[in-house]
Amino acid sequence: MTPIARRTWIACAAAVVCTGPAVVGHAQTTAAGNAQQKVTGPQARYWLSAETASGMGFGMGGAPAAGGGGMGNIADMMNAMRNPNAPRKSLRLDLGATRDGAPSSASHQIPPGMALGASLPLIAPEPATPPREVDGDRDVPEFQRGEAKGRLLFFWGCGDKVGPGQPIVLDFAKLADGQLPPDMRGGVSVRPPRSGPGAARDRGYVYWPNKQMDTAVPAHASLVGNHVVQGNLNPEIRFAVGTPHDFMEPLRLQRTPVAGGTQKLSWNAAASALGYFLTGMGGREMAGGGGEMVLWNSSAVRLLGGETLMGFLAPSETERLIREKVVLPATTTECQIPREVIAAAGGELMMHSLNAFGPELNVVHPPRPQDPKIDWNQEYAVKLRLRSSTGSIAGMDDRRGRRGSPESAEAPSPPPAEGQAQKPKTVDAVKDALKGLFGR
Repeated sequence: MTPIARRTWIACAAAVVCTGPAVVGHAQTTAAGNAQQKVTGPQARYWLSAETASGMGFGMGGAPAAGGGGMGNIADMMNAMRNPNAPRKSLRLDLGATRDGAPSSASHQIPPGMALGASLPLIAPEPATPPREVDGDRDVPEFQRGEAKGRLLFFWGCGDKVGPGQPIVLDFAKLADGQLPPDMRGGVSVRPPRSGPGAARDRGYVYWPNKQMDTAVPAHASLVGNHVVQGNLNPEIRFAVGTPHDFMEPLRLQRTPVAGGTQKLSWNAAASALGYFLTGMGGREMAGGGGEMVLWNSSAVRLLGGETLMGFLAPSETERLIREKVVLPATTTECQIPREVIAAAGGELMMHSLNAFGPELNVVHPPRPQDPKIDWNQEYAVKLRLRSSTGSIAGMDDRRGRRGSPESAEAPSPPPAEGQAQKPKTVDAVKDALKGLFGR
């Protein structure tokens, strides 16, 4: 595969995965018995996003600019590669208000169990830098120039074999010509979490971690206790966190080969988990050029990609998706990857990810008046959301655990017959480079 084709393959895959099926947003509702009650506010919204990561799964890490989302930082990635079994905790704080402190600032007084001192400083993000102008020709993705080669194969479901209608195949060359397969449309709709506080949504906005303090959350940190948030843009916020809403347990994901060319993924049951979702990715180069990328997820019903479900999810949506057989119930602790998926990936999926959806703590002050004739003037609303994640990269599992132990050792893959598809050489090159870079 040429360098241009390889970049094209990745660009096409990213475009498709990030697009996905249409989603349905939330609508604000009120209790039926209080439909006529006037509700105002809240004057401030405070969101705490707490993650536990292990293996090759990455938490939010450092502070994204202007309160945007994040997928981890370099330090977190390096630590995960050096110590894949060590759990890592991360916390993201976002405070939005209807007024601006000009400049806005706040302080979150934390319980001793956090082991981060007495308080955490929340500051406003720096003004966003305007995007730089790019040359019009360079701004056009390479796959639009007719150079695209390769295919993207979508699979879903646990079991020995795949279900009917799989895989759904996206040919990059046809995509470049504007042709989208009719079976790419439709599928399961996943309602994303409601938008939290942000610089673009709130008149006043502050966050943590930030450039003033970006200390990593200790592995033994606990959220349990009393919390107080004071600032020049918000009324004083007070709430308490109990054990059911503390950081979730770390997950341990194991891969075990199964006779017949399949593979079993198994994990420990996290006490506070409401449900689980898995994804896998692999690929291979094809004889004659081009390549195939394989994307798989654990949904029992058709779901392409599934990256939307590798983040936070509201408990009500988790429950709905369990009923729809998209999310695995909390009692599930294993999933078998179908043999067709493994074969399509050239004998092994390169990456596996497991996400556990946790509960939420929601506090509104003052509480709703029982008398619907009394206005409910909300001063602040607090949301604490939780999740735990883990993952593995083939060939980079912890030497003390999954790889190398008799019960989980993988049989060597036989060399492909002449003329047959092979795994991308780039996969081995990347793994070798990463192991050399981080001394593993």
